[in-house]
Amino acid sequence: MQASEVPHAVAAAMSTALALDLTVDDAIVLHDSNKLVLRLLPCDVLARVAPLAHQVAQFEVDLAQQLAETESPVAVLEPRVEPRVYERDGFAVTFWKYYRPVTPQAISPAAYASALERLHEGMRRVDVATPHFIDRVTDARQLVASRENTPSPAEEDRKLLSTTLRRLRRAIGDSGTAEQLLHGAARRERPQDAQRAVVHRPRDVLPWPGRVRPGPCSRRGKRALPRR
Repeated sequence: MQASEVPHAVAAAMSTALALDLTVDDAIVLHDSNKLVLRLLPCDVLARVAPLAHQVAQFEVDLAQQLAETESPVAVLEPRVEPRVYERDGFAVTFWKYYRPVTPQAISPAAYASALERLHEGMRRVDVATPHFIDRVTDARQLVASRENTPSPAEEDRKLLSTTLRRLRRAIGDSGTAEQLLHGAARRERPQDAQRAVVHRPRDVLPWPGRVRPGPCSRRGKRALPRR
């Protein structure tokens, strides 16, 4: 997220939470990319915030709810508020249960593999509209080419990403396949699917597995606003 947007995103999350009767007087940034992830205190809620023009919040909410019904190891929505997307001041805000980070040493390889297996099994049982892989590669190439939307990569890294994505698209196109693989489930694209597909940004495909995969919460946070 652009540095100039961060204070407004934090304010949108805090004011939305307060309007929902959650107790909030502080926000800690856990992750900042194209979406801002905050830990709100003292209510201890995770807020995910993205500009309305570049977000897939409803897709994340729908997918999380379906995966929760399959008992997949994923983060769940915050039970104290209505599980939906909240819009405020040009941002989409969703609220999730906060999971305290664990170190990689606390998770055995067998437990990690078991969680991934359960997640893949749950993905086979959900019904979601997914973008075609060509659309996903095209979307990623546009992000890499936009220095405004992706200011962090160095020019050498940007060139490497662009070249890799171009080669990937060519390789996929040359394969002649009309199918895409989504967590072990092959899905054939249909014209009506393309109209319903949700175009997402990198890192925003799935809610992270709760307490299993080291994710944004495993990084040391930084305070977004001083405690009042």
